[in-house]
Amino acid sequence: LYGNSNMYLIMNYALEGKMTDEEYFENPYFKKECGTVQLISKGGKIAREEGLDEIKALPEVVSFEQHYTVGDTIPVVDNVTMVHYRIFLVTEDLDHLKKTIRKIQNTIFVYDAEGNSMLDENFDVERLGRQ
Repeated sequence: LYGNSNMYLIMNYALEGKMTDEEYFENPYFKKECGTVQLISKGGKIAREEGLDEIKALPEVVSFEQHYTVGDTIPVVDNVTMVHYRIFLVTEDLDHLKKTIRKIQNTIFVYDAEGNSMLDENFDVERLGRQ
């Protein structure tokens, strides 16, 4: 997001007790709504992807990680290797965040050679913000 990977921040915290020396990480209270969307794969060999360029172009998307591409085979395991895309968002408010997540869910599609969807079901964005 700011030139640091998530793994770098986690490892730094484990080894040094702080994520980074960068001052923008010192204040965890953001003035905007932020979130991370992870699209999880069901596993298999990727034949076709749709909607990536459209989502990457959204002004709300500050970082887009693509872990696999057409031709790759995603193993069926229960760990982070099932994360197909990780998308970091910054929006003005919670409603805008929900709208952006819905846009992602309705735009990005991944299919295997038989035309089956390779992404897990979407989560209900209305659950966001509930106490």
